[in-house]
Amino acid sequence: MSIDFSGGIDLALSSLGNTTISINLSGGGINCSLKYGEYTGESKLSIKIDDGALNMDIELPSNAKVRLDGSVSGGSCNIDVDGNRVSGNYMDQGYSSASTRLYISYNVSGGVASMGIKR
Repeated sequence: MSIDFSGGIDLALSSLGNTTISINLSGGGINCSLKYGEYTGESKLSIKIDDGALNMDIELPSNAKVRLDGSVSGGSCNIDVDGNRVSGNYMDQGYSSASTRLYISYNVSGGVASMGIKR
């Protein structure tokens, strides 16, 4: 699934499984909720923000492991994993061998992103 957007949108997706989602935001804002059901494998989420704002809540199965790779230039990005603030690149212990994984890559330039990830 790919979302290219400029403007304002509220988006709620649920019962997600082993999926690949790409969000490209150029101006405007997205308020987004992603709820994953039980799945096996690695889901991927790619986020690119140029002069926009993203507020995203992600709900994962309790056994899921998370990996973040990203960069921020000329903007800001706040990411909380289970209520703990993380920055830059992050990987849960046991990610590589986990049966349920979420890989998030992000690039924020001239924009603002806020992500809350909970299991």
